[in-house]
Amino acid sequence: MIIYLNFGELDSWLTLKPLRGLLTEISFDVEVRPMLGSVGNVVSQSAPGDPDPLRVYKERRAEARRQATFRELERQCEMLDLSIEQAERRVNPLMMSLGLLWVSRQAGNWLDFCHSAFEQTYRENADVETINGAVRLILAAGVSAAGFSDFVANEKTKLADSANELIAQGILSAPAFVLEEQIFLGREHLPFIGWILGGRSGEPPV
Repeated sequence: MIIYLNFGELDSWLTLKPLRGLLTEISFDVEVRPMLGSVGNVVSQSAPGDPDPLRVYKERRAEARRQATFRELERQCEMLDLSIEQAERRVNPLMMSLGLLWVSRQAGNWLDFCHSAFEQTYRENADVETINGAVRLILAAGVSAAGFSDFVANEKTKLADSANELIAQGILSAPAFVLEEQIFLGREHLPFIGWILGGRSGEPPV
């Protein structure tokens, strides 16, 4: 199974605990990959200067989305014991993402790396956007960082350019899971994924 995580979003952090439980219960191969962003809502646009007959509707929908997004943020903060101020920190996840690739390719404990990365980002307000910040996380995961600077130089452009490829594949947000050529967007699919990985025994979870 391929798993996509985004260090800039709390939903990926909330995925780690049930994912760890699933990996404990069932043995299966995992490839974890980072995402640098998610695709937002896409709506049609009128040409500049043209009247938009859907303007009022779009404004109402935008306000409804803002309210729903804030309610979801409050719920996630409660689950993670974070303040709204902590959760609203915005970082460039590129270095953490490259660190995740490095740890994975070195057969390190990528789950521990991810957990530390989220903790450092949101709870500790630490430096996670530089090579030094990523190296600190790599070492904390018990993996050597020798050669990581060269890895960053070789891989950062390819990772940054991968967004369009993911969109073309239908991977629009994280967490995302690719299993048996199916794409599942969101951690709410983990029980069903567990059912598939467990041999489809019994009724599938709803």
